[in-house]
Amino acid sequence: MNKVYILTECGEKIGSGHITRMGALNEVLMEQGFAVSMFVDVKGETEFCFPHNVSKVCWRNEFKPEDISESIVVVDSYLCEGSFYTYLKKNAKAVVAIDDYGRTVYDADVVINPGISFYQVDYSRQHAKVLGGGDFTILRKSFRENKKFNVKNECHDLLVSVGAEDSYNIIPFLCENVFPQIKGIKFHIMTAKESYKKELEMKFSCCENYLFYGFLNERDIFSLMHSCDAGFIAAGQTLIEATAVGLPSVAFAIEKDQIPNLTFFAEKSIISGSLFFHSKDFVTKALSLLEAAISYDEKVRRSSLGLEIIDKKGVCKIVDIVGGLF
Repeated sequence: MNKVYILTECGEKIGSGHITRMGALNEVLMEQGFAVSMFVDVKGETEFCFPHNVSKVCWRNEFKPEDISESIVVVDSYLCEGSFYTYLKKNAKAVVAIDDYGRTVYDADVVINPGISFYQVDYSRQHAKVLGGGDFTILRKSFRENKKFNVKNECHDLLVSVGAEDSYNIIPFLCENVFPQIKGIKFHIMTAKESYKKELEMKFSCCENYLFYGFLNERDIFSLMHSCDAGFIAAGQTLIEATAVGLPSVAFAIEKDQIPNLTFFAEKSIISGSLFFHSKDFVTKALSLLEAAISYDEKVRRSSLGLEIIDKKGVCKIVDIVGGLF
């Protein structure tokens, strides 16, 4: 049986984007008969539910040459040094590097950028074969379903997500400075952690239109997206999944690596304008963009356009590439 190792990370100051998409790849690889071992370097505490074949270790110290000599190694990491890719390339059958923004020159056989903003990244320095774009979008199983999103005439329920880590206390900021100025809306706020949910519930106990959610599995997130009318979402993996569902959204960037996604969505007219959390005019601009986005015609337009750009078979294409390296 062909053996594949998946190496990735999650946790504090990293978030859950890497583990989310590698979890999806792990699942499809196993469904198609590959023997898969997944290693996750977990920083701090996390409530993420790991698959049964996952080892939570600092994997950069784990591998001996004989362990990987006949295996494909897939690496999705912001922390991995170039020397470790060289070590893998020397000893493994093949190496696949998952990248978002041309972080380094990868000593790999294939570099895959599964982001829709792939075409904005300069990969001219790479010696490996480079693939990417919307054709390789990695979605979890629930989000690959073709359930029709029902765009409602009114907008009463807004999904809010800042990602798995709220390092800048964005949720309290929104709850104090943005959401009170929007009337008639119930805010469904994903906090990703039970402890953070309880903290926010205590802080905003007087706000009946704020509903906070702790850790949610993929099915819960999928259902929540379908129950909401629009989204206010950071431009990471959750925005990609919301777009695949058909949820019309206003997006904003928190870190620089999210700006390419934001730019792409703006160029495709799926969102209007670029919104960066750290900008001085964030509140004014966020209110203006949200007001424009919640009209029925605008929601229908954004929902339809979003569904057109996401290839729900992207993860299967990556599995085919991995299989072709044996």
